Amino acid sequence: MEGARNIPTISELRVQVRQLLKEREEDLNVLVVGLPGSCKSTLINSMNMALAEQWHELAQFGKGDSNKTLWVKKILMFQDKFMNEKVENYEKKVYFWDCAGIENLSDEAYGEFIGLTLDGKVPDGTHLFDSVKKERQLVTVRDLRKKFATVNQENRFHRLLFLCPCDNAAPENLLKLVKDTTTPQGNKSRNLPVFLVMSKADKIPDGQRLQEMGEYKKRKSKAESALVLVGNKKRTTELKLYHAAVEGQDVGCDVDVFGNFLPDEEIDKGLLILLCNLLAPSYDQHLAYNENTSTDSFEPSQQCVVS
Repeated sequence: MEGARNIPTISELRVQVRQLLKEREEDLNVLVVGLPGSCKSTLINSMNMALAEQWHELAQFGKGDSNKTLWVKKILMFQDKFMNEKVENYEKKVYFWDCAGIENLSDEAYGEFIGLTLDGKVPDGTHLFDSVKKERQLVTVRDLRKKFATVNQENRFHRLLFLCPCDNAAPENLLKLVKDTTTPQGNKSRNLPVFLVMSKADKIPDGQRLQEMGEYKKRKSKAESALVLVGNKKRTTELKLYHAAVEGQDVGCDVDVFGNFLPDEEIDKGLLILLCNLLAPSYDQHLAYNENTSTDSFEPSQQCVVS
């Protein structure tokens, strides 16, 4: 929110989000992608917390660089039973899909798996690594297309969230895979809006550490450039998320006697602003997917634009 003006209050943001949820004309699927330990599951839980005003662990999460999630898992957001105040007329649902962390690789099998997931061909609960590897070797693109050949319209995606931790180098190989998978320039067919989240914003160096701040700005610039998002403030953000204390390193966020995080207005504001942007209906106008991907040829299939 650096440089922003007229920032709404936390109450105004929640009202705006609720209105956007009420006005949606179809379900919203958001794929959350990033390195292991980039806070994908934490973001999902934090996003629910920002609107619910109470903590629930919808997505399992771990600490550090561990890969707690091994599957592609579909998670229904803002359920009545997890809300301090339920969302009225919440008929078209929002689903955040927690994707297993992917290392900074350029292997086309991972890019194809992401693409097939976006097209609605990878079922909920699919184990990522069992899908892309066989006997410790990566499978071919043809094998993946044969395995995931059926489209489930309900599982087609509308947005992709890419998480880059503020304290790590930008994963340039993985960023390129995502860019090539989600843009017509990369695959001549699929087109989905990608949002960049610089997670762990509490790790951003303060203004006194000029060298470290300069290094961070370079990392962020690399990520923005890789996803063609330079200057796009609506689709690029820095977020502090709810997180536990790490002895001697991080005081973490406040918790109650049961270990549940207590609401933090600064964290919630950033998340709700991102959610408002994700819910913007204008991004639904130019969605496109790969249709009838051939297993006999790797030529891109004809574009099908969803109006």
